[in-house]
Amino acid sequence: NAGAIDNTTIGATTASTGAFTMLSASGTATLSTVNINAGAIDSTTIGSTAASTGVFTTLSASGVSATNGNVTLWDAVPDTITITATMGINAGAIDNTTIGATTASTGALTTLSASGAATFNGVWTLGDAFSDTIMFTGTADINAGAIDNTTIGATTESTGAFTSLSASGAVTFHGGVTLGDDAADTITMTGTVGINAGTIDSTTIGANTASTGAFTTLSASGAAAFTGDVTLGDAATDTVTISGTVGINAGAIDNTTIGATTASTGAFT
Repeated sequence: NAGAIDNTTIGATTASTGAFTMLSASGTATLSTVNINAGAIDSTTIGSTAASTGVFTTLSASGVSATNGNVTLWDAVPDTITITATMGINAGAIDNTTIGATTASTGALTTLSASGAATFNGVWTLGDAFSDTIMFTGTADINAGAIDNTTIGATTESTGAFTSLSASGAVTFHGGVTLGDDAADTITMTGTVGINAGTIDSTTIGANTASTGAFTTLSASGAAAFTGDVTLGDAATDTVTISGTVGINAGAIDNTTIGATTASTGAFT
């Protein structure tokens, strides 16, 4: 019940259990199974020879922490994980977590997808090469910035509304195009315009700089004033009908019967 056992191996031939109030070793101690319920493990690498799982209520590191394999941090949605230094995650997944909720920073991603609404604040660069493909399968609302070197509606066309529309090269419009929504709007085309269908309504053609015009049918609901040379019809079989009053102040009327349908007076010098 008292005394000391010195320089003696206990259980060398047949090992058995032992109960101690205090256990210490001056050299290396090999324990097959250890159950530690309290205290501290200081300045010791755990799992350096053979790694195994670990469960902690609180996990902190004063230096660089490297985790290999699968790591699960937290077991419930209300748990809070705080990383005060730099963290490099090279694989795995970050699920059900807002990144940058407290302090936003930059992010570089190979693939970015969202199952719900995505809101981008600040400057965003999507794609770093002309061969990159950016696809929005839902609705995209872009309120600022620029869309450069990108075809809009290449796969599936839709409507577009612009405050200012300019082009440095050729522009081709398919379908219905409305330029301007008010009589005071100004539309300036500095190049050549080919309009193959549709209508030009409430617009003066050649108001600033007049040029030639060729029409299959020319009609006017009010007074029409022709300045310069005007050719109506290009063949003898063409019919030119003027339902109002015509004042011809110069030129010549050639190969034309005057008053063929309804005769009237004429005054000649």
